[in-house]
Amino acid sequence: RGELAEMADGALLRAGYVRVGFDHYAKPDNGLAVAVRERRLRRNFQGFTEDAAEAVIGFGASAVSFVGGLYAQNHKTVGGYEAAVAARRLATERGAVRTPYDEVVARTITDLLCRFEVDVSDLLAQAPGGDVARIDAALEDFQATGVVDREGARLRLNPDAYGLARAVAMALDPYAHGQQSFAKAV
Repeated sequence: RGELAEMADGALLRAGYVRVGFDHYAKPDNGLAVAVRERRLRRNFQGFTEDAAEAVIGFGASAVSFVGGLYAQNHKTVGGYEAAVAARRLATERGAVRTPYDEVVARTITDLLCRFEVDVSDLLAQAPGGDVARIDAALEDFQATGVVDREGARLRLNPDAYGLARAVAMALDPYAHGQQSFAKAV
């Protein structure tokens, strides 16, 4: 699978595409490619974007919205969604509120995935002690194998290891390691 990804990457780059994040490609004049060059590429729960909007509003069954730190998911079935709308109720079935620590984790991972470099000092300063030890150990392993270069709190993904960006991001994510997702479900 890794070899196939490398072959596809090479073919796309030779064909004139540029990397957008760790698994997308675009022609150089595409808005996402421009956002990469201008260092304003962003990532939300839907993927990479050049859009600066902080809110995402989802319509329809199972759609997810994000506004001001709150995730809300509509009823998963068309029937449940239509019944809520017909009754003039919110179609939201469940949601979760991001904590301040969640915000730091999200910002850190976004920087890593969009720019392949990040300052992890805020993350490490706010992480519980066990998370700090786990993150440091994982980053040491990634550094020892040449996946990342680390100078203090500054982390940079090796250009030859862009395909491992998601694995490095998971090392920074407490929810990838068994912690309950979000501190407060609504």
